[in-house]
Amino acid sequence: IFVSWRHVYADQNRVVAVSFSKDKGETWSSKTLVTKQGWKINGCPHSGASMGYQAGKLFVVWYSGAGNRAALRAGLSIDGGESFSYIGEIQGQVLDANHPDIQMINGEAWVVFQGRDSTSNEGWGVTQPWLLKISEKGMFSQPEKIPFRGDSVAYPYLFAGSGERIYATWTEIGEKGPNVMLCRGRINS
Repeated sequence: IFVSWRHVYADQNRVVAVSFSKDKGETWSSKTLVTKQGWKINGCPHSGASMGYQAGKLFVVWYSGAGNRAALRAGLSIDGGESFSYIGEIQGQVLDANHPDIQMINGEAWVVFQGRDSTSNEGWGVTQPWLLKISEKGMFSQPEKIPFRGDSVAYPYLFAGSGERIYATWTEIGEKGPNVMLCRGRINS
């Protein structure tokens, strides 16, 4: 079992940490920082990390506003959460990237998130769903847009289905209120 949180230090620096249990939650490891790079904010970001584990590798993706810019950062552990390698920022040119969710597929971390197209309305267009992949070695693809209806997207999630299918869900918030959306795709093996 893995848990993650933003560990808060006295100077309000919040650093993503992970702990694990190998005995179904009876005992827990001490915290391991995913990176030493934190985010100093005197408040709660309301955007937790997402984790995916497969074949001994633990991927962690989280939102950070450090440096006065929204970014998605990622880390990889190849020893079950004992230590981490910092992968870096993964959102590419997507602006206001937030609320990542991971689904592990064939050893890769597939990450869905919401963000704004930097070329749409001078970067102030609606939030859209985006998808990228992080390889088992920590290399990541450029984010690709997922088809959506055109209203602002909030809190996307990924689910692997049967028959080489992948599903993305989110809420689109328009003038007539919120709608729950489902998008289906194929996994290319």
